[in-house]
Amino acid sequence: MDLVESSTVNPGEHWYFLHKRNVLIKTICRFAQNRSLVIDVGAGTGYFANEIVSRFPNIEVTCVDTNFQPNHLGKLGNVTYVNNASNIEGFEIVLFMDVIEHVLDDRALVNDYLSRASSDALVVFTVPAFNWLWSGHDIALKHYRRYSRKQLESVALDLNLTILSAQYLFTPIFPFVLLKRLRKRAKSSHNDLQPQSNFMNKFMLAVLQIDYSWLGKYLPGSTAILIATIN
Repeated sequence: MDLVESSTVNPGEHWYFLHKRNVLIKTICRFAQNRSLVIDVGAGTGYFANEIVSRFPNIEVTCVDTNFQPNHLGKLGNVTYVNNASNIEGFEIVLFMDVIEHVLDDRALVNDYLSRASSDALVVFTVPAFNWLWSGHDIALKHYRRYSRKQLESVALDLNLTILSAQYLFTPIFPFVLLKRLRKRAKSSHNDLQPQSNFMNKFMLAVLQIDYSWLGKYLPGSTAILIATIN
């Protein structure tokens, strides 16, 4: 999770994060119900980790983020906060939720964690989609790149992962995202996320239900998601 994005909104009160949470929960239900050790790389606020443990009491999540301050480190319930995970291994689910676009060498970062994961670990990536959607929002979030689905698949295949699913998210609202980004092509840094009303959150989550259908496999969206396993 990106700390800049979540700095202007409460993740638990914004449809953007709520939808990603829903997709992540469905992913665990579908592919990883019997796995119990999760590492959330670049966890930010720890929002996704806490949502996972609230729904799956048998799961323990390690949140790793270099921005965690000393007073934030330690274990709280089933979530452990660390700023260095080099001595942690054996995790069965590896989450890269909006992370690899922030590093110069995305494959090296992912490979470092995969080398310490269990031999059949589930790996989940979400990334911003399409370099031609680049805007001041990416500058504010300090992105190096955005990815097409094929580019994200290339990352997974280069790391010898077996791809289980790859598609786009936020497909129903993609035309509006495109228009907004074209209108804000200026290079100035800005964060697009702003607080939303309860009505708007409910409306957007209802619209985004379409993401769970086949549409995201064939139509573009503003986020790409890929789910894979280690060979």
